Amino acid sequence: FTAALFGVCFSLETVAAIYGREWEVPKLDSAAFARRLWGNAWRDPNTNAFRKAPPASGAPRSFVELVLAPFYKLVTLALSAPDASALRAGLDLAGLPKAAVPDEALSYDPKPLLKKILSTYYGEPHALADAAARHLPSPEAAA
Repeated sequence: FTAALFGVCFSLETVAAIYGREWEVPKLDSAAFARRLWGNAWRDPNTNAFRKAPPASGAPRSFVELVLAPFYKLVTLALSAPDASALRAGLDLAGLPKAAVPDEALSYDPKPLLKKILSTYYGEPHALADAAARHLPSPEAAA
């Protein structure tokens, strides 16, 4: 997933690694977790296990719950926080402390603010290069 305008490019493995750090699971298999973030997979909120059927009627797929919703929340927070203190509180809840997004960044215009927040949350935009290295043949093999 990429948004060049905001300098962010991430994959499901990127998101899986973020959850591994956030949930303090140092040996999380990011590739296996990433497979559970796509397609017909649901997270059971009672057990945190992934299921192939919704745990309840209307439950969101794991992609919506764990990838799209956090992304939309960061964008909404950046664009609609009423003031810098509300923005700071939301960033702290998202795991983006003052050291990652300094107070001076909170007064940026929307585009640079979103770029700062999203690039800080998702990290360096290396997902596209990783995908190319994994899926494209080497120049020697392609010749």
